[in-house]
Order: sequence, then C-alpha cells, then structure tokens
Amino acid sequence: MYNSIITKLKTLIEGTPKVQIVYDHEPKATDQYPYVSIAPSTISEEYDSTGFNRRDYSVTIRVVALLNDDFVQAQLDTREITDSILEILASNANLESVIESGLTESVAFSFITEENLYVSVIDYVATIASTRNC
Repeated sequence: MYNSIITKLKTLIEGTPKVQIVYDHEPKATDQYPYVSIAPSTISEEYDSTGFNRRDYSVTIRVVALLNDDFVQAQLDTREITDSILEILASNANLESVIESGLTESVAFSFITEENLYVSVIDYVATIASTRNC
C-alpha cells in the first residue's frame, strides 16, 4: 500500500510550479533544486470491537531548495511550493480513491546550514479502513 500512496502523491505533485523534480524516495544526491521527496515514515493500526479497523500510513513530503544564488527567493519558492502541495492534498482528500482519507498533520521549515539548504517538511497521514475481524 505504501508504494501506491507514494506513487499517487508523486503523480499529483509533479507539475507543481517551480519544482524541478519529484522523487518517490529521499535522494542520496541531486543537482536539481528545488525538489520534492516523498518517503514513508510510520505505520500504525487501530482496532475496535465492532470489527472496524484502521491503518494509518505516515508519509514525509520534503520540499528542498538550495540557498546558493538567491537566499531570499529560495525561501519564498519553498513556501510557495509548500502551499501548492497543501492545496493539492486538501483537494484530493482520498488521493483519487487510493485511500479512505488523508490529513496533513504538520508542516515545519528549517535551514540545513552545513548543506546550504532550506527545507519544509510536511507530515501527511493516509488512512486505510477495513472491516476484517480483530
């Protein structure tokens, strides 16, 4: 299921203005900035006595910009791309029927000074419901 979720997220995010490339993993190295990476984070399951069960797949979506050329513009672009991704997630609550529902839990921005990067991290949770017996 993780691969289906990440593939759908990648497809929806590709074409976002100013994004050079969208990875379905965290790249070891790249020269294409700003980029978006989508990677799995955690899985949790919830069971109840009625037989309704839920599995949550947490995904980390990172927007990464290089701060070399224009320090301020890289920050502005990162925030703009992040806003665009949040709009995509909000308007595709079930990722075109891949999941039951999705929720953005948090967004954080930070500098990685040793690598000269500005990063936003979107924590997204995709929920799959099932009715199997507990």
